[in-house]
Amino acid sequence: MKPEAHQKSHYLFPGMIYTSKTPTLVCTVLGSCVSVCLWDERLKLGGINHYMLPYWNGEGLALPRYGDIAIPQLVKKLENFGSRRRDLVAKVFGGAKLWGGA
Repeated sequence: MKPEAHQKSHYLFPGMIYTSKTPTLVCTVLGSCVSVCLWDERLKLGGINHYMLPYWNGEGLALPRYGDIAIPQLVKKLENFGSRRRDLVAKVFGGAKLWGGA
């Protein structure tokens, strides 16, 4: 999808979070990574994260490259815009199994 001339666009790299109060075309590429998209219909704003691993192991920095860090950070950013958790609708993408085995 190509943004219209006046539309804002953003490429979301792995381990990042994007939120906006203005309509934005956000693009990312997923394989085994996961993106959670949250939308607040009441306030007409949303956000997306792109994380690589489900859990932070407690070593190093607690970065949004881990799902258990990225999802609460995304929710918090939207709450800072005035969203209420009960108003957020989620869609989840990605999580492909790229290697064989059980």
